[in-house]
Amino acid sequence: MTVLGIVRFAGKWVFYYIIVPLVRYIPVSIAYKLATILGVINYYLFKENRKIIRQNMKEVLKGKSDREIERLVKLNFINHAKANVEIILLPKIDEKLLAQRLDFHGFENIEEALKRGRGIIFSLGHMGIYYLAGAITNMKGCVMNDIAQDVAQLKAGRIEKKMLMKKLNTYKKVISGKIIHKDKQLDLLLEIIRILKKNEGISLFIDAKPNQTDPVIEFLGKKTYISSGTAAIAMRTGCAIIPNVTLRMPGNRWYIRAEKSVEITKTGNTEEDLKKALTKCTDFLEKYILEYPEQWHHWRVFHQRWVRDE
Repeated sequence: MTVLGIVRFAGKWVFYYIIVPLVRYIPVSIAYKLATILGVINYYLFKENRKIIRQNMKEVLKGKSDREIERLVKLNFINHAKANVEIILLPKIDEKLLAQRLDFHGFENIEEALKRGRGIIFSLGHMGIYYLAGAITNMKGCVMNDIAQDVAQLKAGRIEKKMLMKKLNTYKKVISGKIIHKDKQLDLLLEIIRILKKNEGISLFIDAKPNQTDPVIEFLGKKTYISSGTAAIAMRTGCAIIPNVTLRMPGNRWYIRAEKSVEITKTGNTEEDLKKALTKCTDFLEKYILEYPEQWHHWRVFHQRWVRDE
């Protein structure tokens, strides 16, 4: 192992064995300061990630100077670290903390969708406080469920797997629904349908890793494969799709916006109807990525979804 590899391993060890146990006992403001320090350290340690994020931001944010891009790259590392710390904060969330930190806009759109009785798919991106959003929505009255990979099947080191298991177990304790694994596609689909029939909510990420059989949509100025599950399931079940954005605002306040349900028009051309519904979701997410680029966690993988012209 190289010196840099040893330093990275030591950083993960410190995070899991020292910071994770410590965070639950310290004020939230101090936890965020620790996360900021971690983010800056990671910015300097992970050169390859830094390079990829920088290149992808330059491809999309064409009007910004090199200096501004670099500032956003560093902030992206800081926001990523804050997201990792926030999952540990979940057990501390109560009405008092929400009153201090939360701005939740559009919950009436969730209530209206629940009146239809067919469940809700929340279409969101890996952005800002997405770890916290499901738990907060659950606390406000919509039973939430989530999808996750089977950690045991992942190709990852021992500490990485422990960190992922810690996140999943923590999240599982603060939602009323369940966490389902996405390894078996048929079982996953049937479980999602069962959840929606119970008139519950489930988070599906519109920027999740797609297949090359998924539709190609213009996203952030690039022809991009977009995971079709959100719209495909809604078209099949009649559930509501609510575009959702989750942000971290100045002072580390929490901002959630739930839009009105996406209307799906069925013209008989299923493929085009699917793409139109997905485009409504990606357009919503894109608007916030362009406004808050430092908070989108998928800059480091975005280029893998592009459709390259031959």
